Amino acid sequence: MTMPGATEPQRAWAPPEPSLEQHNEIVACCERRFLRADEKLAAAATEHNESHAALCAARAARNEFVAANPDPQLAIPFSGEAE
Repeated sequence: MTMPGATEPQRAWAPPEPSLEQHNEIVACCERRFLRADEKLAAAATEHNESHAALCAARAARNEFVAANPDPQLAIPFSGEAE
């Protein structure tokens, strides 16, 4: 029931339904977006794998260096008390 003197609420404007051509254009845009994302994902996976290999190589080189060059400070006996 409406109050006397009240007007009907205005309906919000709604865009018309897209045509088949517009639907096809939307699908094409989504396909391009998907392909770009797929390329980025492949590049990120490659970067991840290469960086992991570099990290493993760096750790191995560090471990080899430590094994070949022991720290002389560790050979000094420690009494545990300051003089």
